[in-house]
Amino acid sequence: MRIAPGRVFIHHDGALGDVLLSLPCLRIMRAASGFLHLACGPDIGELLQHAGLADEISCVDSLRYSPLYADLQPGWSCGTLASFDRACLFTARESCFADNLRQCIHNVQVIRTIPPADAPEHAAHFRLRQCGSGEDFTDNVPLAVTGASRTWAEQLLAGRGFKKGRDRLLVVHPGSGGIKKCWPLRNYIGLIRGLTGDSQIWCIVLSGPAEPRETISALQELAGNDPGVIHLHQEPLSHVAALLHVADHYLGNDAGISHLAGAMHCRGTVLFGPSNPEVWRPLYEGIETIQFTREGVCTSASVLRLRELILSGRSRTGGNKDGLSFEEN
Repeated sequence: MRIAPGRVFIHHDGALGDVLLSLPCLRIMRAASGFLHLACGPDIGELLQHAGLADEISCVDSLRYSPLYADLQPGWSCGTLASFDRACLFTARESCFADNLRQCIHNVQVIRTIPPADAPEHAAHFRLRQCGSGEDFTDNVPLAVTGASRTWAEQLLAGRGFKKGRDRLLVVHPGSGGIKKCWPLRNYIGLIRGLTGDSQIWCIVLSGPAEPRETISALQELAGNDPGVIHLHQEPLSHVAALLHVADHYLGNDAGISHLAGAMHCRGTVLFGPSNPEVWRPLYEGIETIQFTREGVCTSASVLRLRELILSGRSRTGGNKDGLSFEEN
């Protein structure tokens, strides 16, 4: 994509994982623009602005953008949107937003975020081709973390007794925006208990706003009974990124935090249920993907396999053809 230097406005209405799958496109646009404004989720915007990918951010749900989703009313003003030379709209669905945006910014490109079902490909590559970049694009740079966030992570771990260079850190996010995407919580808890029996293995387990109260209570109980487990609820993304930056391994479902682990180049294992890892897996090659099934129970051999993968630091791209069984919710 050839982008004339100037002021660029980017509007991305996706959640964390969806925005991070657009990261290769955002890097290209950032490098080619003189000034970049990113409208997305506020916590995501702050993370990417601190990483140097945006000069200015705004909330995608801001009232300033809501009129663009319907027929424009008489007397509506473009406001600051008129100051941009070009715009890029990342979206999964058809709307009048792009046409309305062209009333303010003549050059507007729409990038569809979901590949067609009859021609599946990795979502990031699908978007890159629309950006004018081929699959030869490589993204070898992890997201930058602020010094303040790194200091926070170091102090949190040191305050609990974690010894850098001696102990190993596992970060786990057992949740997701959809329950069908989640490996059952009891399996995560059993695996964590088996790992933290080793005094040199520490686990930070994350929960967010999508988790039900029962899940949060179970994770609080787990951390309360195991000094090697730290539970963090709704921690800022900048803090989570800093922890992933120093973690030895990440474990989670097909969710936004898993894509953040990939963006931080943290080795890890991501468990996929109904969604297709060939389309939605994190980009980083150090992420192992396993497609689980709903047949049978989680055997001790399956837990051992995951445990060995976490402890070995091995990375193998691609899914597990045999699948991973687990208990039903």
